[in-house]
Amino acid sequence: MAALPAHERQLNLILALQHTRFGLTKRRILETVAGYAEEQRAGAQPASLDRKFERDKEALRKLGIEVIATDDPSAPGDNQLIRYHISEQDSSLPDDLDDESLSLITAATVLLGTLDQQQASGVRARARALGAPRQPLEPGILPELAVYEPNLHLVQQSVLTRTPLEFEYHTQHHVDALTRLVIPVAVLLFHGRWYLHAVDVPLAQPRTFLLQRMVGLVRAADASAPAPDTSWASAREIADRCDQSAWAKAARDGLDEQWKTNVAELEVRPATEASVRLADQLEAIGDGLFQMHYTDAGLLADELAGFGADVLVHSPAALRQGVIDRLRRLAADHAAPAEGSEAPV
Repeated sequence: MAALPAHERQLNLILALQHTRFGLTKRRILETVAGYAEEQRAGAQPASLDRKFERDKEALRKLGIEVIATDDPSAPGDNQLIRYHISEQDSSLPDDLDDESLSLITAATVLLGTLDQQQASGVRARARALGAPRQPLEPGILPELAVYEPNLHLVQQSVLTRTPLEFEYHTQHHVDALTRLVIPVAVLLFHGRWYLHAVDVPLAQPRTFLLQRMVGLVRAADASAPAPDTSWASAREIADRCDQSAWAKAARDGLDEQWKTNVAELEVRPATEASVRLADQLEAIGDGLFQMHYTDAGLLADELAGFGADVLVHSPAALRQGVIDRLRRLAADHAAPAEGSEAPV
């Protein structure tokens, strides 16, 4: 069997690393990714495959696609536990997909994990036309592409047209979702999450909203209600002060400041799912403790509670209590019915 061309092997590597949940070890890559696996089974020397893997990483780096190596926090430097993945944090949609260069093929492929359904279908079709594989490399490695943010396409279109939006928004400080009326000015991806930067009409102030906290679908707002004309005029005047790129930079600067300020201190049990999934976010500070930056305490508490006893939060107190509250609710939801009581039907 003829060896795959380098660009096909590199595209297979992107697909594997982009859509694996916890990253892949080098051994797993060489055993399963098309372009390496066939040569390994044919008896290629490990040193030769290692060099090919390093050349492919360098080729992708020159295209702006970083293959990130992450140590296991419990065993830094252990090559057997290093996992590789591709970050989505700074991905952006190419302006022109007609060019048949590898850079656009690979950029389109990397994007598939962050686009909504309509965009993903179009980009996937173009990527396949340009040579991307039609089938997953191996069952279990590449899950179906998911729609991460159902509101993303609507929000993006509203930013381009400055169409006012209305939506229900759930914050960590309110039990019930609140209705928001805004003029969208920018959409950005920050540390793996999509945000809408918009001018809040009633407040006549710019605000940043996490798409993940939007309840249901966004909808076009009636510019004649419910806010008075003076609020609309003030909000539009503010929205027109900057272009989309300037608004996006302002939002990113604000999120970055928040991310730097919010620091959690925690313990992570070595060689667990938590140690793998959190590895590239953790900074060792000694005595088995790690620091971790974040922007949304509520969502972080949800994530950390999902690891159960594998993560212990020391500070801040509010985050620690948030994790405890979630674990208590989980325990209560799964507790056996009291003796003599009837189980729910």
